[in-house]
Amino acid sequence: MTPTRSRAIQEALRTFVEADRARRNAIEHLLQMGAIRSRVAVADLGEAYAAAYYGVDLAPKGTPGYDLRVRRRRVQVKTLWCIERIRRIIGPLKEPYDILFAIRLDENCMPLEAIEVPRRVINDHLPRGGRLSWTLAMENDPRARRISADELMPRKHRLQ
Repeated sequence: MTPTRSRAIQEALRTFVEADRARRNAIEHLLQMGAIRSRVAVADLGEAYAAAYYGVDLAPKGTPGYDLRVRRRRVQVKTLWCIERIRRIIGPLKEPYDILFAIRLDENCMPLEAIEVPRRVINDHLPRGGRLSWTLAMENDPRARRISADELMPRKHRLQ
């Protein structure tokens, strides 16, 4: 390795470490302000948007299978952070839940869109032995509900 390349790698590592330190400090600040509930900031932000959308409080931290309740229905929130491309993999769902609320956030952690999918519909879109993905088929399923960014961010529900 040339000395120039070695210095460039060291500088890139310094930048990486500084950025990670800033990320951890920001998460700690968000925790202290009560904007998030854990160190999984993006998931917590998605849950906060869902709670604001429904106008309900979040379930207690660590509640198995769901993140909030809406009229006796247990809603599990999955957040997809779309930094460089649109994310599709939702991943595993935990029991018990009645509704999946999948939300996509842009690179600035602002809502792009969401879908609300009843549990009974999930099995029709889950590949055998595979991970659940946000597909056009699921998005366009008449039993699912598409939710726009405007619906997710009404003025009275904007995160402070």
